[in-house]
Amino acid sequence: DPARANEQLANIRRVTIADLERVARKYLVPQRQIVVKIPMSGGPGGSKNPEEDAPITAKPETKAPPAGRPGVKRPESYFPTAPLAGPLDLQAPSFAHTTHTLTNGLKVLVIPNHETTLVSMQLGLLAGAWTETKPGSASMALDMITKGTKQHNEAELADELGTYAISLGGSGVMDSASVNANCLTEQLDRTIGLLGEVVLTPTFPKDEYIGLKEQTLSGLLVSTSDPTYQAQLALRRAVYGEHPYARSAAGEPADVEALSLDDLTAWWKQFARPDMAVLIFAGDIEDARAVELAKKTFGGWKAAGPKPEVKLPAPPPSTTTRIILVDKTRSTQSQIRVGQLGITRHDPKYFFSRVVDTYFGGSFSSRLNTAIRVNKGLTYGANGGFHAQRFAGSFSVSTFSKTESTVEALEAVLAEIKRLKAEPPTTEELRKTKAYLVGNFPLERETPFQMASELWLIETNSLPAGYFEQELQAVATTGEPECMKLISDVVNLDKMTIVVVGKAEAIKAGLEKVAPVTVVQEEAEKGKQRE
Repeated sequence: DPARANEQLANIRRVTIADLERVARKYLVPQRQIVVKIPMSGGPGGSKNPEEDAPITAKPETKAPPAGRPGVKRPESYFPTAPLAGPLDLQAPSFAHTTHTLTNGLKVLVIPNHETTLVSMQLGLLAGAWTETKPGSASMALDMITKGTKQHNEAELADELGTYAISLGGSGVMDSASVNANCLTEQLDRTIGLLGEVVLTPTFPKDEYIGLKEQTLSGLLVSTSDPTYQAQLALRRAVYGEHPYARSAAGEPADVEALSLDDLTAWWKQFARPDMAVLIFAGDIEDARAVELAKKTFGGWKAAGPKPEVKLPAPPPSTTTRIILVDKTRSTQSQIRVGQLGITRHDPKYFFSRVVDTYFGGSFSSRLNTAIRVNKGLTYGANGGFHAQRFAGSFSVSTFSKTESTVEALEAVLAEIKRLKAEPPTTEELRKTKAYLVGNFPLERETPFQMASELWLIETNSLPAGYFEQELQAVATTGEPECMKLISDVVNLDKMTIVVVGKAEAIKAGLEKVAPVTVVQEEAEKGKQRE
């Protein structure tokens, strides 16, 4: 019944405590439980028995799938043998919105949409982890602002949010930071009041900070032992050098250990200011109402002093192709990364990179995945392409393989990059790629929340109005010359950084035939994170 969706909220409201207890007694019983035990006797690197850590190996897909059940014939009248595809629809989704600026410099964007009785609010800060003098302070400061305010402690705030079905939370990433709130229209006043409360009067309580810091370190203890994390971190460090992009937004273990509560409050006082912020309303709200609420809640927010200036070091120039081998002695498979500096969204060639990404390494049927997984069975997945950030970008490839096929997998990656430079996209590759990108364009910008995210992207990257309309038109008209020009200008096989995390004893000799190898012990690499 399609109309059932309209009844869901009423059904939820009818649920009682007695209903919950009855369901729990019926279903949460020992006879229904499943227990999964993960052996960790070998520590973070795995178990002591190598067979327990043995990876499952992908096999080349050489046989065609079965035609169907015996005796069943495909109806020819209404099941076509090939996908139906119409002409590209170049009608971009409407980004209709209004823009206002309060007297304190706070920019307010409003996207009215009355399809549902929901409102999303985002208070975005143009400062992110890139502004930090103490790595990790921005991310943790945004985590802390909902841990207590002058009006509510953490428990009281959590109770208020739960009672009225309001979501409220902060997050700090590398390029920006934001506080997001979502609610039913009927709770709009209450929600923006709480949003203003955590932004304007956070108390950063010490006891909550101690717990959050321990929780963050515990999470990093697990993630930094993961070969995938180690490979990504080693590649970032090699490509970006002293630039903030060389680390994660949350910081590494040594960064978090070195943080104090004063570091968090100092960052917040310096960078959480109205003239470096954007408030976005999206959903069931009128323009005038949004501006009224913005003025009432944030009109008295004052900036302290002039805007802070942050000077970023430039990423180092690319060097001759080399291999950084992080030795994970008990590993039975290897993580492989290949990369170099790329472009940002401000580069005129960025739009063409969307097309190149898709046919090269952005889908299951891409050149990269077809060659390494489908044809050779060396991995379960391979992806690659251009990755644009606010101040810099990269071109990279990511995959993994079992230890004995590491060198073969790396050679296959390099062969596909070489083919990328030498072999232009076929007419069919361009047709499929553009059909996918253009067809998916409105799907990625369908809801008010998605549109708010796109407008925030424009704000954080200082992009022009009509940017997405330009992107849609550019993608639809991209041809072979534009793709090959981008690849020729940016991708250089002689200046690639290659990172392999795996068993050095088994793979070093083979890797040396590809490029010069520098071996880094896993514990030494972790030591860098603790320095």
